[in-house]
Amino acid sequence: MKIVLIYALLFSINLFTPLLGQNKYFYKKYKTNNQALWTNTMTQDNSNNYVFAGVVGDNFFNEYAPFILTIDKEGSVVDSIDKMQQAYNANVFSIIKTTNGFGLCGFIDTIYQNGANGTAYFYLLDTNYQVLSSKIVGSTQYTNHAQTVCRTPDGGFLLGGEIQPYDSTVVGPPTHPYLIRLDPQGNVLWDTIYYNCCTTYYSWIHKLMPAPGGGYYGIGTRHANFYFGDAMLLKIDENGNIEWSTFIDYGHIEYAGDMILMPDGGYLLTGGTANHDDFPFTQSGLIVKLNADLEEEWRRVDLFEGYHPSNITLTTDGNIFLSGGQDLLSSSLDVELCKISPSGQLLWQRFYGSSQDDYAWAMLPASDGGFVIGGRTRENDTARVTVLKVNCMGLLTEPQAAFSTYQTGDSPLEVGFQNLSQYVYPDSIDGGYYVWDFGDGSPPFVCGQGYGACPAQSRTTMLRKGQYAATLTALFARIRLR
Repeated sequence: MKIVLIYALLFSINLFTPLLGQNKYFYKKYKTNNQALWTNTMTQDNSNNYVFAGVVGDNFFNEYAPFILTIDKEGSVVDSIDKMQQAYNANVFSIIKTTNGFGLCGFIDTIYQNGANGTAYFYLLDTNYQVLSSKIVGSTQYTNHAQTVCRTPDGGFLLGGEIQPYDSTVVGPPTHPYLIRLDPQGNVLWDTIYYNCCTTYYSWIHKLMPAPGGGYYGIGTRHANFYFGDAMLLKIDENGNIEWSTFIDYGHIEYAGDMILMPDGGYLLTGGTANHDDFPFTQSGLIVKLNADLEEEWRRVDLFEGYHPSNITLTTDGNIFLSGGQDLLSSSLDVELCKISPSGQLLWQRFYGSSQDDYAWAMLPASDGGFVIGGRTRENDTARVTVLKVNCMGLLTEPQAAFSTYQTGDSPLEVGFQNLSQYVYPDSIDGGYYVWDFGDGSPPFVCGQGYGACPAQSRTTMLRKGQYAATLTALFARIRLR
């Protein structure tokens, strides 16, 4: 779908009027009662507002609880629940939209008589974020937590995470991937522990997603310690049985956090890779493309330096958007957003942040082709929820078509045109280009994608003195997201 921005100018000589765009994009922080908070997860409500779930607590998180923040497309607060009283000392890992509201899962830090030092919970909320049901769904015998939730074909839920199915007085590994199956009311139907999949150190499922044709994909990590770890992809059937698995191991620490299915039937996994043998310690994002036979086609480990990508989205043209963080030793951690091609070529890269550490942990596509990204900013001894809304080029600037005119001095009738447009994408692979109509009856001058390069300045000689209506039209592609 082509979007057209037109800037017209009626000029004699040296007349310029700027075109101002609306403030559709923003980088905002949200706080409440001087308490620390951050968001791990987000979804949308029935009005297409953005709903963020996370944790609020004192600055040292001695006490903490889930919170909900809802904003509209301009970033204005629609609703907020500062603290859910039913879930003190509960962390939030995932929120999901349901037929009648939302589902919320995470970890409650409570010691149970049966032995667990904490366990997975699942809450059902109505559309006003009132608690319909609150259930402990994980084992109360062994310490466990839920990191992710997805819907099941019968309207129920599947939770994934991690469990330590041994003496809970011993803190540490080994832990194993853990699944919990719930009915539509949040009641536990079954749970399963993957002992055989991952036998040593820490192993967990970070994300679940339904698979085409039935079953689920589980994305996570196995055998992780301070020096080693493997990124993990599981294919799980409706009963929790592993149909197949694959692991990514380059000899150091590799871990996975997100995945998308590619149009060619392959898989694109993201996560991180780290080498503790290096001094100083090195870490970067991990982006791996597997074909349909689970064979590696390409990888990138040069993006998201010092941290990792947290979210990945595929566009209908096959390009890939990622959000996460960059943590350079010489500066604070910043939000990183980049776009790569299906073959892994970097198309562009953006950074956002303050003098403090800024994190991006959740991302959703916006209706205009851009993205809404949620996370947190550390501010001295506390933290704030941070929300970043960018356009499809990852920018906070509204696309504008604009130009100025001037007399060249070479001829009384020669006029120069300078293109002052910002971010209208003539240099992108998305099909953007410019059409100049100088208003003198000459054929339009076209430049940009599919044409010649656009010069910084263009000149034309008018037939006679007078007024001319010159027009600059910028055409760019709006990207439709799946």
